[in-house]
Amino acid sequence: FPVTILCIVIPIFNEELILRDSVEKLERYFANRGSSFEIILVENGSTDSTWEIAQKLSQEKKYLKAFQVSAKSVGKAFALGVRSSQYSTVISLDCDLSVDLNFIEMSEALIKFGAMVVGSKTLGQQKRSFLRILGSQTYLLFTQVLFNMTLTDFSMGAKAYRKETLLPILEHIDSWTAYVFEICVWLTQNQLPILQVGVSCDDHRASRFNLLHEGFYRYLNLFKVKKKLSDTNSWFRKIKAPELSLQFEKNHLWPKPKRVVWL
Repeated sequence: FPVTILCIVIPIFNEELILRDSVEKLERYFANRGSSFEIILVENGSTDSTWEIAQKLSQEKKYLKAFQVSAKSVGKAFALGVRSSQYSTVISLDCDLSVDLNFIEMSEALIKFGAMVVGSKTLGQQKRSFLRILGSQTYLLFTQVLFNMTLTDFSMGAKAYRKETLLPILEHIDSWTAYVFEICVWLTQNQLPILQVGVSCDDHRASRFNLLHEGFYRYLNLFKVKKKLSDTNSWFRKIKAPELSLQFEKNHLWPKPKRVVWL
């Protein structure tokens, strides 16, 4: 299949110790593949030298751009990164690159078949603390019960999107950490295919977020979204997704899926 030019969006917060190494790891990955790419770093509220390092990297590397939002807001950082991309396929990664970079290649191949590709740690392999895995699985259970969702990962990293699909909703999605779930709900409402693949994740470092606060916030957001779905004036109901040109509609390899394709 033809190589797609990809945009890698990485929201960054207090990443001075690993930022340069992560960027150069991505640089080596794409160099080995011989493909074109851009990296967009969006700093949000760091209290260390993350922003200064990001600026220096943007001056050194022609494929990299650095932006900044005024306060800690990963959702706003993600939205700014997507808007700033010059390419149609956007992949969001965590700065520590804890998910195997094979996800990039899988996304490149699969995004033509859907509106989004979800990298799922549950379907793959994950080396994380027991408490974090338990917290994630409990949250997934609530999404299944409340929304009949069959997706198994709503974390921010290892997600691929079509820029054209996201543009109408970027100003409405959650400004904190629940934006991935909201995007998935909206795509499902619009009956656009979401493809899900297992990924390998090795993540033992401390979270960038207060996990107790994060858990409370995520669960509260579930009930807020549930309420919005019953409101005909909410953006979930009013904003319709743009028509997409999907590969299987052209060659009829398989029937168009209504919700989620598991791979």
